[in-house]
Amino acid sequence: MKIRKANEKDIPQITELLFKLTSYEREIINMPPPEKKEVESRINLDFIYGGDLDYFVCEKEEKIIGVIKIEQFLNEAKISEAYVEKEHRKKGIMTLLFDECIKW
Repeated sequence: MKIRKANEKDIPQITELLFKLTSYEREIINMPPPEKKEVESRINLDFIYGGDLDYFVCEKEEKIIGVIKIEQFLNEAKISEAYVEKEHRKKGIMTLLFDECIKW
């Protein structure tokens, strides 16, 4: 398992994970799921224009199984999205991703 800063080639896998997260969030508030293109467009824009943010990923055997997004807001940082594949939860992956954000 490896924690690293995401790059543009990771966008398809990040999109899959954050599509699951956004779909779940919308289900909770009785909204229809997003279009996958909506999630992908937002992530693409982050990589193009997002100078004050980063994505970190957890990779296992070349598959991204977790992602976290951190943004600078004034003099503070905030985590705006975080997701780990269900079958990989309770293994400390989110803690590793959070630790990477603390170093940021």
